Amino acid sequence: MAQTLSYVFMGGFGLLLIVLAVLQKKKAKKAAESWPTTSGTVEKSELSVSHDTDSDGTSSTTYSANVVYSYKVGGVSYKNDSIGFGKSSGGRKKAEKKLAEYPTGRSVTVYYDPDNATKAVLEPVATTFGLMLTIGIILIVLGVVVGLLVG
Repeated sequence: MAQTLSYVFMGGFGLLLIVLAVLQKKKAKKAAESWPTTSGTVEKSELSVSHDTDSDGTSSTTYSANVVYSYKVGGVSYKNDSIGFGKSSGGRKKAEKKLAEYPTGRSVTVYYDPDNATKAVLEPVATTFGLMLTIGIILIVLGVVVGLLVG
């Protein structure tokens, strides 16, 4: 019985990830269609490196693009570091490619929330959509397949 619950939980968590991915994608689509834009300037563009060690002692390194930009809305200055909706990290090449798009000093188009100008993005896209969707599907399939094999 406990094993069955763990497979149900695995599938439920997978479903939750899929729902969150879809909601994030809808938010990005809404921003692309309805958020106003303003011009901004990249203030800082650097590679962010994160080292992690799990309980087994296995270490991993992830990389992300850290891009800070400034912009004005209604005469008020803001700074933000969101490239898209959700934080994206992974391989060094992917992060360096993103940094190449946003060098320090570059003029950028900033999409901002008209109800709260502190919320802004450079790209109105769900950056983690594909990853969350893939993991969600894998967890659901694993939960069902393993549950059928064990059960």
